[in-house]
Amino acid sequence: THVLVYPFCFSADPVNTRSYVARMLATILPIRDAEAFQVMDTAHREGKGTLGPYSREHAEMYISQLTMAGLTVDTADVTR
Repeated sequence: THVLVYPFCFSADPVNTRSYVARMLATILPIRDAEAFQVMDTAHREGKGTLGPYSREHAEMYISQLTMAGLTVDTADVTR
């Protein structure tokens, strides 16, 4: 079977600390702390960081959980 995958991005925000963002990424997503920090740092420097790709079902779940944690997440304008 062919599984569609969906990358998504999250935006840097002025509210959450960098350590909080990295901790939420590592807690919610199946990534290690070092990768979470790298993605957070990219978002901090470039305005957004890309996560995934994940199956649509997983991407939707992660997006929901990250949004509930106060992060800004979007599936639009993702470039890899």
